[in-house]
Amino acid sequence: ELIFKDFVGKFSIIECNYRSRQLWGDNRRFLLCSIVTCYDFRAPMGKTKSVKNNDANYDFSAFRAYAKDQNAVFLPIFMRSNLSDSEFHALIILIMGELESGVSEQAMAIIDRYREEALQDLQSYYRNELGLTDYASRIGNLMSLSHAIQECKSLFKVFFRFYSTIFDLYVTNEMLEDVYL
Repeated sequence: ELIFKDFVGKFSIIECNYRSRQLWGDNRRFLLCSIVTCYDFRAPMGKTKSVKNNDANYDFSAFRAYAKDQNAVFLPIFMRSNLSDSEFHALIILIMGELESGVSEQAMAIIDRYREEALQDLQSYYRNELGLTDYASRIGNLMSLSHAIQECKSLFKVFFRFYSTIFDLYVTNEMLEDVYL
């Protein structure tokens, strides 16, 4: 459970941006949040009624401010990295292994095996498929991305806690609150 809770936010960050880049290239107007949800950074922000208090209106411009902060941390290295599918898959494994909270030694051993296998596959990909002899900068980009994702996850936790507390945002699904906080 701890691994999942730590991983889901980081996975969302990388997957949303990776899929968005596949669809729209370097156009950063849209963010593909899910298979059915797309965020338009240029769309005018409106107000919505609280689920908990139907009389109150809340300005969702805080979402845009959070996205701007996250993009400042993540997008420069992400765009520079220009991930291939193989690098994207390896990055998923790498971010899974960077845990904020302690898990059992057995769980860490399993994660470490997956991480080692992913890095070996990546090395083979660089050498055999791309014909690279020096791929240190590409590995460095993945490590930098992994760190940026960790920072973005921390930003999101602060944002979510602030927004749900200060604006009395009602979280209808306790699982979401458990995952995000």
